[in-house]
Amino acid sequence: MSKRKISLLDEAFEFGPAENWKTNQKKVLGCTYQVIKPLRPVENQPKQVEFVIDEKQENAWAFGKMTRFRITGKFQCMTPAEGNNPMIDWAGVPDTDADKVIVAPNFWEKLIEGIDLFHGNNKILTSNEVPFVSSFVNSFKYAYMDPKQKQLLCPSLSHPGNGIPTTIEASKGWDFTADSQWRKFAPNLFKGEKNVSFSYVPMDVAPFFQNSNYFEEGTVQKIVPFPLLERFLIRFKFTDNWDKIFKIASGNKKKYRFILDDFVLVSDQLRLSKTFKSALLNKRGLWPYQGVTRLSKFENIPKSATTWKTTFQSVSMPEGIFVFAIKNTVISGLEEFKNFTGQMFEQHNIQKLSFDFDKEWFYTAEPNITNIGDNIIEEKLFFDYLSSAPFNLNMDKSLITLENIKDGFKNTPFPHIFINLTIPGDTSRLIPFLSEGNILQKNADLDLTFTFEVNGAPEGLAYIIYLYYTDNNLTLDTRQKNNHFFFSPYIKMV
Repeated sequence: MSKRKISLLDEAFEFGPAENWKTNQKKVLGCTYQVIKPLRPVENQPKQVEFVIDEKQENAWAFGKMTRFRITGKFQCMTPAEGNNPMIDWAGVPDTDADKVIVAPNFWEKLIEGIDLFHGNNKILTSNEVPFVSSFVNSFKYAYMDPKQKQLLCPSLSHPGNGIPTTIEASKGWDFTADSQWRKFAPNLFKGEKNVSFSYVPMDVAPFFQNSNYFEEGTVQKIVPFPLLERFLIRFKFTDNWDKIFKIASGNKKKYRFILDDFVLVSDQLRLSKTFKSALLNKRGLWPYQGVTRLSKFENIPKSATTWKTTFQSVSMPEGIFVFAIKNTVISGLEEFKNFTGQMFEQHNIQKLSFDFDKEWFYTAEPNITNIGDNIIEEKLFFDYLSSAPFNLNMDKSLITLENIKDGFKNTPFPHIFINLTIPGDTSRLIPFLSEGNILQKNADLDLTFTFEVNGAPEGLAYIIYLYYTDNNLTLDTRQKNNHFFFSPYIKMV
């Protein structure tokens, strides 16, 4: 028979031992913050910036909230010579120019073509994404994430993650008009001769960003034992065209640019007790890191096509599927923000998205989760976005409404399709109709069949299909004394 639980009144008469914090500090003695400068001086508009964590590191890195990149730059404008008017050289953009030029939402990641990590000569991969597309997914996540998470990721008002449209209402979104979301954000970027400064944690890039949500309550980010590792290199690759982030109003003759003044990495390093540090660095085994793995591919679907089939070959059953459309110029690196019309994703016109795993179907009757516009399924999606959202993101619940969800988010700047493949309450996967749970033990082909609305697929779009996993996206193997390496359960390292 279980003992009766003590009442709150009874607890008033119970006195346990007081905690003695003076004797508890046996592991971490303190933290130090080291500023790591790039391997080479940073140019105004660099093609590449590299940071090196060398083999002489003495401390483990905490990867706490202070471990992040810090970017300092400036928005500038100039007026070319015209007729008898002389050229006006580059100078800081005044906030009064906000009705004459618009900066792309999440502009910083629009400039980044990729982030590569190397341990020794081995490239570390935790996701495999279509080039030039990750900034679109990250913009969606910034726009809809829980405000507490955004506050941690984007503490500076000028952080690009704070400047994402959430409405397509005329004159309210990313528009020149006085009451638009752009005009409200613009003073954080257009500061005259003052610098723009913000810190940056790359989204879903391990080990900087761990778990599904950044420092969600009840989670911690795991340390990285750099004294055990080889030379660790972080490489930012930038676009050749830094001008592509601007949309200039008709009649405005000015040119605009964003230039870097400084770009550094700040590390949060742990000063450990000698005994604990020795034990930690002599540990042999696996060090798993929890995080999001993102697998994506694209399909150029012909105009007016009514159906289309694509396959992810030999994959583990994912937690969910996330699909959206963008202009096909994006994946070739030719996208320019000057053509922006207010939509972050393009209207997809998808009516149904059927799927099978290892040639096994999941449903034999309708409605089911493949029916995009069905009222019952939209209500099911409403609850999914609240508790099991895409990429397991903690959502800003004020933005989750049946109106926003309707017909694949078509009334928002981010029209998309989301199919949750997990059982309500955890990350257990759905099982095909005629199968048992052992089908999940193997990798198999995941087939997707698109069915479009009456007018078919729109012209000039690339359809981006994401699969995602949110358990373990990176593991450090220290089982062999002189052969430590990283691996991912879903991605082959190169």
